[in-house]
Amino acid sequence: MDINSCHALVVDDDPAITEIVREVLQQDGVTVTTASNGIEALEVFTEQVIDVVLTDIRMNGMSGFELMKRIQLLDPAVKVIVMTGYDSYDMVLRALQAGAYEYLDKPLDKHQAITSSVTRAYENALLYRENAKLLERVTISNDKLSIANKRLVLLNKKLKHLAITDSLTQLYNRRYIDQVIRREAQRRNRYHDPLSVIVIDVDNFKRFNDTHGHDGGDQALKVVGDALTSCARNTDVVGRYGGEEFVIILTKTPPHNARIFAERVRAKIEAQVIQMGDENGQITVSVGIAGVNADDEAVEGKSLLINADDALYEAKNTGRNRVVHFNDMPAKGDLKKSA
Repeated sequence: MDINSCHALVVDDDPAITEIVREVLQQDGVTVTTASNGIEALEVFTEQVIDVVLTDIRMNGMSGFELMKRIQLLDPAVKVIVMTGYDSYDMVLRALQAGAYEYLDKPLDKHQAITSSVTRAYENALLYRENAKLLERVTISNDKLSIANKRLVLLNKKLKHLAITDSLTQLYNRRYIDQVIRREAQRRNRYHDPLSVIVIDVDNFKRFNDTHGHDGGDQALKVVGDALTSCARNTDVVGRYGGEEFVIILTKTPPHNARIFAERVRAKIEAQVIQMGDENGQITVSVGIAGVNADDEAVEGKSLLINADDALYEAKNTGRNRVVHFNDMPAKGDLKKSA
């Protein structure tokens, strides 16, 4: 893909943020226009064709949520990436539900993440526009209906794949994981099957990146993703939840079995040697587990994720490269009951 043809609009009431993003994207040949608020951003749409918008959520005047809504009415092909310092589960989930394609955490010090997000969003915007053109051709030319329909099917499959897949690891993305955990928790509560969630985080990933560069970091994340996939069953759902964090949803799996699985994954990753030219790298992971047995009370998927994440941080705080179950933590809490 030629990202040099991409036109991005950066919207933030902090000039320092717009300048950082402008410089990062222009280095890769992206055409960048900036705006300090939502009104200025909408004026840009009357004069230029925009492919990708990067916007703050909270700004003076028009919020990022309102701006997303208006952009979708003006040009539904445009993909919006939200930039937020409010890195909470609820804020990120609200942004995705409002139509955001992806999100970036401020202070935006991971420049490679900015470029990667814009590249994926631009590809999706191009596919959307090609899809729209094909739909128009179908209505005009019945003679080409069969060919166009086949192309539409392929494009829609690719769009669906892009919408739920992390482009680096080819695992499921956060959007899809959030959907699955809610669905599986509801199913578990209905049929009283056991259910477990595992959250995995690469230890000292920033140090690894500093030593081996972003390419080495990307390769390490792929190695982790491959290890998780090779250990998982066909019924398990494996995803990259963001950055160096991964999530595995183990359906019909009680917590004690999830612990066995997690130890196997941890050991497999520790044993991996990552070859990068003449150098070798090695990584370890910390693992948090939360789950319910068949006879436990009803739970929410969000609660399972939060508890598994708490267990993960306990693993980090007690030495890394280990597995911790939420129920074994010193100050164990109760899973939230579903409404």
